[in-house]
Amino acid sequence: NLRYAIPNTRWTLGSLDELKWYAGVIRDKTFKVVMIPYAQYTLLPNLAAKVAYEMDERHLVGQTGYLTFNTYQTDLQAGLVWNVTPKVMFNPYLQVFTTPVPQTSSTSQSSERVAIGGYLSAPIL
Repeated sequence: NLRYAIPNTRWTLGSLDELKWYAGVIRDKTFKVVMIPYAQYTLLPNLAAKVAYEMDERHLVGQTGYLTFNTYQTDLQAGLVWNVTPKVMFNPYLQVFTTPVPQTSSTSQSSERVAIGGYLSAPIL
């Protein structure tokens, strides 16, 4: 998690990033790279508005070239960051998928492109 609070402003820029290697797999993905750059604007001392863009890239078993990745999913996330206490943070968001979704007969295209998500950060003990 990288973040930079821009001095003398209410803006913070950052990125939540993840790199995973799935050792010993024989099907599906061998590597996964997730990047979620974001911009956040502080509204109140404990409340901010946040917009992020998630990119999920995967390298599959048998795929040539270790730096060859397939886009699994991309989406736009808009929401709020609420610092409930100094140690508890809640970030609900609306997620709009920007990658194509296969059309099925049982669901509409629009219902498959939007979701509600969130992060909760809190100490266990």
